[in-house]
Amino acid sequence: MSIFYIFYFILLISISILFIYIGILRKNAFEERLATFYPYRQLSEKREAYIRKVSKHNRIMFALLLLPFFVLIYAMLGDDYQEIKGADAEVINHHFLLLLAALLPVLMLYYIIYYVQQRNKKARRMLLEQMSDADFELLLRIRDNFFFPYKYDPPFVLCKKHLYIFLFHTIKEIDPTQIISIKSTRTRNVFLVRIKSPKVTVFSTSEIGLSLFLQIVGQYTKVE
Repeated sequence: MSIFYIFYFILLISISILFIYIGILRKNAFEERLATFYPYRQLSEKREAYIRKVSKHNRIMFALLLLPFFVLIYAMLGDDYQEIKGADAEVINHHFLLLLAALLPVLMLYYIIYYVQQRNKKARRMLLEQMSDADFELLLRIRDNFFFPYKYDPPFVLCKKHLYIFLFHTIKEIDPTQIISIKSTRTRNVFLVRIKSPKVTVFSTSEIGLSLFLQIVGQYTKVE
């Protein structure tokens, strides 16, 4: 194995350990509660239908993301398969390492995406059990104003007078009465929203999403 592959795999392992610490092991107060949550309450028909749509949405998104993976495998192996099959051991080992080096980051990425999907789905289920009828109606309103792929994966949810911001690496619980300021910056069709509460949280949303978010926060506090 060449020195390049050794350093490459060490780098991948280091990145994996970093993500495991930041995204899985290190938890805030809400994520600690989420880790011990088990769905034991029977949801109403409407709420059960909503969580089924969340599951379906996750499967569709994951399937769409898997498609390039199979295209990559075909592109790397399709034309060279017969050549590799008849090659000597050194050539086979080189192609194997090359394939491993290309596929490992992709597999890591898919695992991370799958983990985030399952974490978010569990969080939404927990919040569905706890939220009031008014909170649920607001969630349906948010759903109706978002488009695919955010229709069943909105970046924020209101539950029992607390906001939950869904970020890739974490889920933040924010008391809207503690929000000091909200600033937004437009980048093409997406708004980057910066909340100070007093800690800073940044998430992205659409124009209609920003409007709904400001309406929700406006019910609890006046912000700059």
